[in-house]
Amino acid sequence: MVSIHGPSNRTKRTPSGREGIVLLRSDPLVVDADTLGSAIAAYSRQYAVRIRPYDGSDPQIPFGPGELPKYFFYEKSDGSCRLVDIHVKRGTESICPRQDLSVPLRQGDEVHIGELVC
Repeated sequence: MVSIHGPSNRTKRTPSGREGIVLLRSDPLVVDADTLGSAIAAYSRQYAVRIRPYDGSDPQIPFGPGELPKYFFYEKSDGSCRLVDIHVKRGTESICPRQDLSVPLRQGDEVHIGELVC
């Protein structure tokens, strides 16, 4: 199973152990997925979002010469859209797949959909 953490995950309130302080943590979507593409498809179905490769069209976030494409458009059903970065956490390793949805996933991997990181 693979855990997916992203902007549409439910948030749960967790006591911090200190009086009156509560931590907000996302509740990951756990799916059976063998590739990044199948994990993203499951997340998209669950939360009614569309995640598609970014094309470099924003002049403030262009691709450099020879740079492999990265980032994704994250479109919600209400019409809002933003750019996200997707990484795979495998143990202590962080993998940046860029836009390669064929990246194989392993049991226990975590897919993180979030702010632009690299």
